[in-house]
Amino acid sequence: FALRELLHSPALASVVGRLSSVPALSTVYARIAEELTMPDFSLAAVGALVSQDVAIAARLIQMANSALVGLRK
Repeated sequence: FALRELLHSPALASVVGRLSSVPALSTVYARIAEELTMPDFSLAAVGALVSQDVAIAARLIQMANSALVGLRK
């Protein structure tokens, strides 16, 4: 229900209306998502894919270092 409300939000419509282009989904991201859907996925393969995209690697490091999902100690 929250998503439905967000999709009808005037603020969201304003932001989307100002976009001149929509960024394309990274092919590396698509390959990571595909790997993770396999029942016998390999973390080594995911790591190798992540290492090919600096933006994805940076975001994962940022998330790992955040207080929300990072280690408590």
